[in-house]
This record gives sequence, C-alpha cells and structure tokens, in this order.
Amino acid sequence: MSEYSEQRTMKQTREQWLGDIPASWGALRLKRIFSIKKDIAGEEGHTVLSVTQKGIRPKSMSEKGQFAQDYSKYQLVKNGDFVMNHMDLLTGWVDISEYDGVTSPDYRVFINTKPDQYDSSYYRYIFQLCYSARIFYGLGQGVAGFGRWRLPSDMFLNFVLPVPSIKEQQAIAAYLDDQVAQIDSIIAEARASIEEYKQWREVIIYETVCKGIFAHTSFRDTGNMWLKSLPSGIKLSRVGLHFELILGKMLCPNQLDANYSLEPYYCAANVHFNGVDETELKQMWFSPDEKTKYLVQRGDLLVVEGGAGAAGCSIAHPSQDTYIQNSIMIVRPRRGMDVRYVKYLLEMLVKRGYVDFVCNKATIPHFTKEKLANTPLPVFPENEVKAMCDHIDEQYKKIDSIIAEKEALISDLGSYKQSLIYEVVTGKRKVV
Repeated sequence: MSEYSEQRTMKQTREQWLGDIPASWGALRLKRIFSIKKDIAGEEGHTVLSVTQKGIRPKSMSEKGQFAQDYSKYQLVKNGDFVMNHMDLLTGWVDISEYDGVTSPDYRVFINTKPDQYDSSYYRYIFQLCYSARIFYGLGQGVAGFGRWRLPSDMFLNFVLPVPSIKEQQAIAAYLDDQVAQIDSIIAEARASIEEYKQWREVIIYETVCKGIFAHTSFRDTGNMWLKSLPSGIKLSRVGLHFELILGKMLCPNQLDANYSLEPYYCAANVHFNGVDETELKQMWFSPDEKTKYLVQRGDLLVVEGGAGAAGCSIAHPSQDTYIQNSIMIVRPRRGMDVRYVKYLLEMLVKRGYVDFVCNKATIPHFTKEKLANTPLPVFPENEVKAMCDHIDEQYKKIDSIIAEKEALISDLGSYKQSLIYEVVTGKRKVV
C-alpha cells in the first residue's frame, strides 16, 4: 500500500535530481556511506564477471566479445560488492554482485561501509535509477559520441543521497522488489508474445508462398531444400528469369567532369525489411547516363547486397530523385508479376537460413546479383500472386497493429516503473 507525499511534511534539498524529501529524512554525500576499493587479483583462475542490465554474471569464455590476455590484472569482487560500468553512462549499468570473482580494472567496485545503517538493496534502486533516468549521465565527462562518457570518482563520491531510517530503507526496498517484479513479469510476457506474433508472421509467409492462396488439391515434392513442396502444376523457377536486377553504382567521391552532379543515394544502412529510411541519405557524383540507370522508381524493390543485413529488402517510395550505390540492388518485374512477392519470398528465405547458406556463412556475406538471380521462385499465376501478396499484407497489418500495442504497453510500463522507483526512493510516495 502507498500514499502520495501530500500527507507528509517535506523539506527542500539543494540537489536538482532529489528535489523535496520528507522532513524526517537526512541527506549525505555518497562517500559517507560507500567506499571505492580496487584490489588487483594478482593471479589467474578467478571467475570473470560481466556487468549487464540483467545483473552481474559470470562470463562464459565461449561467448562473443572481448577477452583479456591477462586476468591477473583484473580487480577482485566479493559477493555483496557493488560493481558499476562508470565508463559508459548511456548503456552501462550498476548492480550488486552475487558472486566472488574478478572484473575489468576499468570498472568501479565499491562497498557499503555501514550495512547496519544503510540498506544496500535500497541504494541499488537509487544507483540503477541514476543510469536509467540519465542522472549520472548529466554529471559525466568525456566523449559521449564514442561511448566514453564517464563519471569521475570525485563526482561519484560527492553525489548526494537521501537517508531515511534503516527501517524505512528496508521497507522501500521490499516494496519495490514486489512492485518491480510484477511490472517486469508483465513486460516479459508482452515481449514473449511479440516474439510469438513475429513467428506467426513467418509461418504466414511460408504457408502462403509454398501453398498459394487458391484451393490446391494436390502437391508435389520439388527436390529443393528451401521450398520442398509446391502445388501440382506450379513450376519452380528463378528470380532472375522474371525480374530485372540492377546493381548500384560504385562510390564516386569526385566530380569527373562538368556533367556530373551531386545526388542522394540509398546504401545498405537505409534498407530493411520494415522500410526504407530516408532521414540521412548520403550523396555522391552521378553522370546523366548513370542517373537514368540508377534512379529508383516508386514501387521498386530495393535489396541489400552485402553486410549483416544482406538480402534485407523493402519497397521504395522515394520523396525525391534518389539513386543506388553498389550495396543495393533494384528489383523490377519483367512481366506483370507483383514485386511484393519477391520481398516476402526473400524475407522467408532469410529467416530460414538460405542467405547464410548461399553466402557460405561468411563473416561479411555478399548476396550478389548472381545469387539473387538464382534464388528459387515458385511461379504461380499472376492473379494468384497478387491475391497472395494482398493476403500477407492484410495479415501483416493485423499482426503489426497487435505488436505496436504491446510495444506501447512495454514502453508505458517502463516509464511507470522508473517514475515509481523515483517517487518511492525519494520519499515523494510513502510506503506503509
């Protein structure tokens, strides 16, 4: 049960982040409660700990990421110590370790010097709020654009904290444990539901592309591992036989003659399955002939040629004359086939591993023009292809609407949780 602070006598503080606190509370600089320690291990063999927003976790030596050559230079962490990534105040985190081990010498390890007077769980909520609400970020120094926005030790040690009685600290921590657990449970259920709807979307595409939308009574084995079964009478062809494919222009940083003009272009960073991003288009030089060849027309399908997003694609609706660089291909129908069909086909094949397979699981895959041209394509009648695409569009709209609602719920709950924690740890909402 809780009630708002209008029923409490409040007093002002000089701390902007803290605002008013209950008259019975005190306020102390952090160094009066906590102490920074830095004990270097001096030997190998300790459990290596990582600071994540899901807690402090033992680091698996098989997981991806950076590894040190000499863990003897890492600093010791004991169960109950606080560890914070003070080098990155935007995406870093702070938590209480449940493990003995070692952590990066770049992190900050600190301890509660008087646990009988100050409840560590209560102050953990405050420290984590200082990350999520960007309170520490506002005190940081460094180069934020390069992920190095740190909190100097003097700013940290002189940070002012509220001090309720130990009994109230414990009551606040217990109350937040219960409330936050409930909120996080709802958020987790919403996220799991979103993943289920995304999987449903994949099933809809696969079922539609492989079975069609009209009533087909018999099916045949195609012998193709990616499209194993198709309705009898439906041939399995290749994308390049039914669509024109245009690979974009190589980068041209200099004006080669007076006829060249500086024009905006799409690159791999602009094209994704969920749309074409036009907010930050780069420019390069194009000749008149190149402008004719590489101009994107409304309704063109743009496909990413290389990189982590290889074969990602979306239909373009350019707001201005825009062209393509050689990380992008244009797909246009040679006849009347709907270009949406290729978009959905590629989306399904990417999710099922086709692109990784044809690119030999390369670190930087290149889904070349030749690979796109040879991509298997079931050839349904044109009227059925249109009906198939319309069906997928309709189902997508329904699913996307549900996902958007759940994402809005997650956002609202996240904001509510942050607000709740702030009001309770600063005494603006009384916990009874």
